[in-house]
Amino acid sequence: MFSPTRRSAIAGASAFALTSPYLAAADSQDFDAVVLDVRQRLTDFHTSLRFTEVEAAPIVTGLPDFNDGLQFDEGGVLAGFGQFVIQPAARADDASEKDRKGVLPMFHIFSVKGFEDDGPDLTILRYSEVLFDLFRLDRNRIAFVSVPNFKSFQPYLEQNDLWHQERVTFRDEAEAKAAGDGSGYFRLPNSEAGMYTAGLYYALSDAPGPAGNSEDWLEIGELVTDPSGYADYSFGLERVAMATSGIVPTWESRLSVLQDQITRDT
Repeated sequence: MFSPTRRSAIAGASAFALTSPYLAAADSQDFDAVVLDVRQRLTDFHTSLRFTEVEAAPIVTGLPDFNDGLQFDEGGVLAGFGQFVIQPAARADDASEKDRKGVLPMFHIFSVKGFEDDGPDLTILRYSEVLFDLFRLDRNRIAFVSVPNFKSFQPYLEQNDLWHQERVTFRDEAEAKAAGDGSGYFRLPNSEAGMYTAGLYYALSDAPGPAGNSEDWLEIGELVTDPSGYADYSFGLERVAMATSGIVPTWESRLSVLQDQITRDT
């Protein structure tokens, strides 16, 4: 049985040590401060609504044959209703995407499992409060990418000024399922099980084109759209920090964040 050590975990993550051509808009200390602020705002908001924080899983999983032995997402951490977790994660395949804006060696997922009696109306209201009251994001820069069943959410999104036809992109369902990347459908690599989702995107420019089709769009969160799980949603702390601050760190400038997390978890 594999027993992870700090040395083996860092070695397993060595593929992340690649360079990116993008220049950071500010230094890592500035970005860390923004991420911390985003984290605190989300925590305070959900705690005020009686959500309970759950301890995150270690980033080192002890499963070297999957994702280089690193935590892929928050799956399986939230066991009950009315919970949230701030889960550190890293994806080995992201090394090949290092040149794309917003891709980092490690990131944090703020994932929420709603209360048992929550419906889509309450979920979307809460979602909009996070976007517009907590972070004051520009409504005109919000977009979704999903599959046609997302239309069932249209009434609730319209009530909160989140549905704008020109900023909702529909993917072919088979294509979304094959990709499994969260923009319409999410599943773990090499897994058949998954769930319907909508990718939440934010534009970094005034004229970014169709959502998800250019590097001017950042995916900052996901909304679960399965009928059995519509009270669930998540945000990427670092992605929200990029959207609110305009700071887009380089891949290599964040490598130490991954290595420090591995050190703490082993």
